Amino acid sequence: MTSQGGERIIFEGCVEYDASEKAHIRKFLEEVKKKSSFNFPEDWPESETLRFLQANGFKYKPTLKSMQEYIQWKQAIFPVALTPTIEKYLVYCQFLTVTDLVISSKKELCMFLAETAECGLSS
Repeated sequence: MTSQGGERIIFEGCVEYDASEKAHIRKFLEEVKKKSSFNFPEDWPESETLRFLQANGFKYKPTLKSMQEYIQWKQAIFPVALTPTIEKYLVYCQFLTVTDLVISSKKELCMFLAETAECGLSS
């Protein structure tokens, strides 16, 4: 599926890539293999390659650079360490899910944040 401007907005699921997109993916992967020592993570989906190509105007050097930066960031951040503070939030979020809290306005969000601060969950 593409936007009115012609850019793809859905990259995965039940979608077919057109011939041009497939060609860009193939050429990009060939260029990376020839000119770089970069190795994609084993679980790297083709949809991510296309997403990065499109975001970088189908220019291969900037695409590879942004992919490398993204993968480095992701490896540094995930998995998130389970700290006592995160555990409190997870328990509280589980409670919110059970109680079907829906925040639909800035006012409700402010009230929610004030309540979490009162419960000692904001620190």
